[in-house]
Amino acid sequence: MGVLINFGIVGLALLLGIVGVLVYCYRQNPTQEKKIALYALLSIGIFSFFSYPFTYPFTWMVTFLAVLMLTADYLKRIKIGTWGRNIIYSAALMGFFWGQVRLGARTQSERSWQEASELALCHSYDEALPYYVSLKHRFEDNPYFLYNYAAVFTEAKEYEKALKVALECRKYWADYDLELLLGDIYREKKDYKQAEEYYMSASYMCPSRFLPLYQLYELYKCIGNTEKASELAKILLEKPAKVNSMLIKRIKYQLKKECELLIL
Repeated sequence: MGVLINFGIVGLALLLGIVGVLVYCYRQNPTQEKKIALYALLSIGIFSFFSYPFTYPFTWMVTFLAVLMLTADYLKRIKIGTWGRNIIYSAALMGFFWGQVRLGARTQSERSWQEASELALCHSYDEALPYYVSLKHRFEDNPYFLYNYAAVFTEAKEYEKALKVALECRKYWADYDLELLLGDIYREKKDYKQAEEYYMSASYMCPSRFLPLYQLYELYKCIGNTEKASELAKILLEKPAKVNSMLIKRIKYQLKKECELLIL
C-alpha cells in the first residue's frame, strides 16, 4: 500500500516485476544459498506489513546482498570488456567514498539531534531549538524529527511555528501521537473545533486509549460544554483498561473526584 500510494500503479507493477524476477532466478537454480537469500527477503517483506524496516540501513544492506545472491548466476553471464569493468569499478569506488561522506555527515547530524533531544527532555527548550533549526534541512522529510521539532516548539509556546512543522510532518506520517499534538496546538490557539477533530482522529486511530478522550473531556470543560464533558466522563469511567497504568488510574481518579463535586 505504501508503494502504491507513493509511486502509483507503475511503482507497484515495477515492485511486483522485481519480485517475480527474483523468484524466477531462484527456481532456475534453487541452491541452499539462494534459499537463504529468498527467506531473508521474505522475512523483510513480512516485517514491512507491520513496521518500516527500510528506515534502517542494515535492511538495505541485507536486501542488496540477498538480491546479489539470487541474481549472481545471471550477472556472471554478462560479458563486459576491460573498459566496461574499469568504468564499473571506478563508479563503485566513487559511490563508496560518496557514501562514506554522506554517512559521516548523517552520523554527525544524528549526534546533534540526540543532543537537542536531551536538552528538550531537560526542559531547556531555548537551547534545544537552535539545534533543530540547524538540522531542519537534513531531516526535512523525516517524520520523527519533524514531530520532535513540533513538540519542542509547542513546549516553548511558539504555537504558530509548532503548527506549521506538525502539519508538514503529517504529510509523511499518520500517527496517533501526532494527532494528539495537533489537538494540543489547536487548543492552545483557541481553535477548539480543529482541536476536537484531531482528538477524535487520535481516538479513532487507537480506540483503546484513554488519553484522546480525556483530552476531549478537558476541551469540553474548557469551552463550557458540560453535557458532552459529562458524557465523556461516564464513558471513561466505564471504559475497560487493557493495561491499568498509572496514567489511567490518575485519569479515573480525577474524573471520580470531579463527578462527585458536580453531584454535591
